[in-house]
Amino acid sequence: MVSLQIIDDDQYLFKKCLTNSIERMRKNLMSGSNIESEQISLLFSDCIENHPEDIERFANVIGSI
Repeated sequence: MVSLQIIDDDQYLFKKCLTNSIERMRKNLMSGSNIESEQISLLFSDCIENHPEDIERFANVIGSI
């Protein structure tokens, strides 16, 4: 079951979600599992596939982590 709650822009929650995504991705990489569904992986993939020349966008993704 998936639940969705719409909230005001909250940088603490955004950073917490990214931190949890990084931790899940790290564990999945260590176990050899798929990481394509992780938010961090999706952000990087979007930058590389859709905006390969946009260095500022890539830097912003890295900076948000």
